[in-house]
Amino acid sequence: AHETALAEARAKLDLALAEDAGRFEPAERLRKLQRESAEGRVRLERLLEEVSDLRAENEALRGARDALEASQARRGGEDKAAAWLARTERESLERRIAHLGSQLDEARLSNQRLHEAASRRRDGRMSTRASK
Repeated sequence: AHETALAEARAKLDLALAEDAGRFEPAERLRKLQRESAEGRVRLERLLEEVSDLRAENEALRGARDALEASQARRGGEDKAAAWLARTERESLERRIAHLGSQLDEARLSNQRLHEAASRRRDGRMSTRASK
């Protein structure tokens, strides 16, 4: 941007020199050129400051973007890890449920056999008493 401004100032200077060559006295022309040169330097300094500010702002924005991307990457990794842990825990709980269900079925069968055996003994005792 400042290169463009400098080229623009030089072009204006060349144009002014060409236009004014016949109209002004050399001293007057020199003062005009000095004034235009000073104005050009001031404008150039202002543009350089603006460029510097924009570069600093751009660097700050890049830093913020990089931090955000890193945060999103960490967050994505954390989400994946949490999902993996939840899936692993769910699978473990499902295995535990299946195991406990199997134990419950075994306990019911065992209880049913005990109940049947107790009923046969009771029926056997009753029939022995009835026959006496």
